[in-house]
Amino acid sequence: MKGKNLIICLALLVLPLALGAFAGCGGGGDSLAGTYLCTEHWNEGMVGRITFEFRSDGTVKMSPLGGEGTYEIANGAVTVVNDLMEDGVTLQIQGNTLRIENPLGDVVYTKQ
Repeated sequence: MKGKNLIICLALLVLPLALGAFAGCGGGGDSLAGTYLCTEHWNEGMVGRITFEFRSDGTVKMSPLGGEGTYEIANGAVTVVNDLMEDGVTLQIQGNTLRIENPLGDVVYTKQ
């Protein structure tokens, strides 16, 4: 069980590095453009430390690790696909928040 939790934690932390793999692909859109700050996380140490910057040209940057890539919006969700997470990561769009459902606890990013 501990190994599974570690894998999930690492996947959420390495997402920024993986985003760059698909730079130049993707959709994006003005409705999502802006900076989103982590406001809920199953690991309280991540709250207030992680941001997504979605740009209207379909590119995205995640800080603090500086990963860059692209995103696509479909069916009320934004999906970021990269080489480390080949199936991508999908965040549900809920008003001014983005939510990743996780067995350990949801992760929420709020538009600033």
